[in-house]
Amino acid sequence: MENWDDLRFLVALARTGTMKAAALMLGTNTATVSRRIDRLSETLGEAAFIKTPGGWQPSEAVKGLIQIAQTFDGQIQTALHSRVGTDAAPVPLRLGSVPFIARNILIPGMNRYGDLLDGIELHLTDRVFKDGLGDHDIVIQTNRPAEGRVVTRRVGRLPVRLYRPAGVPEPKNWAGYSAQMDDMPFQKFGFDAFGKPPKIRVSSADAIISVARPRGWRPPCPTSSG
Repeated sequence: MENWDDLRFLVALARTGTMKAAALMLGTNTATVSRRIDRLSETLGEAAFIKTPGGWQPSEAVKGLIQIAQTFDGQIQTALHSRVGTDAAPVPLRLGSVPFIARNILIPGMNRYGDLLDGIELHLTDRVFKDGLGDHDIVIQTNRPAEGRVVTRRVGRLPVRLYRPAGVPEPKNWAGYSAQMDDMPFQKFGFDAFGKPPKIRVSSADAIISVARPRGWRPPCPTSSG
């Protein structure tokens, strides 16, 4: 490959899935991203990306290149970070997380392990029911991604149980999460117990507690939520 700079466009489009988001990540425009990807496709002799309903997905021809480029970029960033002094500008890190995990695990953990953020400018945003990285560097979610070229790793377990409000007889209805979660084990608790879909669907653990408690319904909730 004569122009190694094309790899930046390759990685950006693989991470974001859209030309517009890749352009924003690289500080350029969509026409430039498209032109670079087309040039790379010509070099390879086949399409570098395939258009899908979920966005642009890398073809088999470039998956190996993406992995090499990401590894190489990570090594460069590590080397540079190890050489900068304490007066250097912090490195921005965009982290997307399920709101419950962010509020009850990540943010409290910053009080205990705040020194790990030295030299990092953390951008923490809510993220629910999406695959791929989007414009994030790291994403924490409850399910394994079904698409996108990303490196995944399990970081822990979040036990979930089907609760009943105290002092309330066995309810006839339950509150559940969005339909995207119907295949998740904790959503199946409700289907197994009631044999029907939830009466109300919400997108977060905090919302499900607010909905279920005053009505005496049973919600599947993380055990650490009380």
